[in-house]
Amino acid sequence: MNDTQVTKRKIGRMIAKNLIVMLVAVIVALTGVLAWFTNKTSADANGISVECKAPDGIEIAVVEKGTSIDTLHHEDFHEGKITLGEQDFLKDLSLSEVTSDGISFYKPVLKQLGGTAMPDTSQQWEGESDIINKSYISFDLYVRSKSEQTVFLEGTSKVSTVAQKLIGEHAENKSSLGDFSRDCIVGATRLSVVDYSTATPDRKLLWIPRPDLLLTNYNGTFQVTTDNTSNTHRCWKVTVAEGGVQTNHQETVMSPPEVTTSTKVNDEYVLGTKNQITSLSTSKIFTDEKGKNNVQYYCNHVTVNIWIEGEDDEARLALVDGEFKVNLDLSIK
Repeated sequence: MNDTQVTKRKIGRMIAKNLIVMLVAVIVALTGVLAWFTNKTSADANGISVECKAPDGIEIAVVEKGTSIDTLHHEDFHEGKITLGEQDFLKDLSLSEVTSDGISFYKPVLKQLGGTAMPDTSQQWEGESDIINKSYISFDLYVRSKSEQTVFLEGTSKVSTVAQKLIGEHAENKSSLGDFSRDCIVGATRLSVVDYSTATPDRKLLWIPRPDLLLTNYNGTFQVTTDNTSNTHRCWKVTVAEGGVQTNHQETVMSPPEVTTSTKVNDEYVLGTKNQITSLSTSKIFTDEKGKNNVQYYCNHVTVNIWIEGEDDEARLALVDGEFKVNLDLSIK
């Protein structure tokens, strides 16, 4: 795709089909880097690591979504920091066009109309079973304690850029299409925390980490501004009939209180608010294989989803090769 074709893209529409994102690292209470690439038919997710940090009093385990607690062992849980290497459930990860309300995930079939890529609502789109941990990241975060606790995602949590300077001639990791950093892709990043164990999934958080960033295209000239004040999340919702047939695709705009945007504190954007994500009230006996002792814990889990929202203005080829870090801080009460 040449620069002329790129400039024809309509702001607010899905990224082109050949846009593929590769995960390099991600963190839960933690720190990681995401890098994405274009004009590839595949991408290897090398060097993936997940580092989790738990406060005193709880232990955590990070596993594939849908993992039953009955399959977890005492040794799967860790205090303090836990670093995972290349996990089997992430081996096929190549982030690409995804749209979501934070609960359901779809990869639209795209069509070209007058040089603009847009979702084709006449087609059946790929759903979660086809794209989980391939086109977006999803994992279960298990938490346990020897006493009943309430678990929070702290307001210090953040999704930040690797580049320190984002705008201007000397922007780091500079885009070839303007005086701005490719790391501004963080503006299109979304993170949700969901309890899928209930009959109707309970979305604990739908977070826009960098609402201040806005990529615009005026007559072929790209520009990024850092004073955007929007607090809305644009996505597509899909109605699925019995048998799994998709009967309707609807563009949707979500806003507070469904959506949480970061707060600027000391020149840094952080979650800002303390969000309750789960309660530890279900007891389970774990066997310590070393001491052969049976120990009672209170356990629960939530699912963490991380994706690039294709309906966002920053999900564009102008920001290919952008990088960002995810830091999620947990606490208890």
